[in-house]
Amino acid sequence: MKKIMLSVCITVLGLAILLFIWWLLEADRPGTVHNVQVNIGPSERFAQTEIESAADIVKVSFPSFVNSELAYLWYDEAPSVLAIERSHLALDQDSTIILFSTIVVREPGGPGFLAPGTLENLGWVLVRDLQSGEWELIAAGFEGLHF
Repeated sequence: MKKIMLSVCITVLGLAILLFIWWLLEADRPGTVHNVQVNIGPSERFAQTEIESAADIVKVSFPSFVNSELAYLWYDEAPSVLAIERSHLALDQDSTIILFSTIVVREPGGPGFLAPGTLENLGWVLVRDLQSGEWELIAAGFEGLHF
């Protein structure tokens, strides 16, 4: 009887270990920002620290992009202003910034419908609260989607 119980326990433990390993291999993982390169170009609209604060919000928000890595994040004023002007959202230029990024989707099932690969020019639309001065991420998308 002890041999049968020991065999059952070993079998159950073995199955539990196999299920745990399968879960580790198949589970969606939060997006990573460990090695992100940040490049902030010159700006007449915002101070360097304001742009850095907006970049920090993007980095904090990125883990929701499962199975992906934020590889490069940058601010270039001319395309940012152009994207704001073309936006379908009611955006105030003085309190809105759009940062751009390159992300690497590692596995299927990454952000939404995206297939594995490198995706460039993903835009991050942030609006600054005029009272607190804090940035809030309101949208992310590609240039062709016209925020």
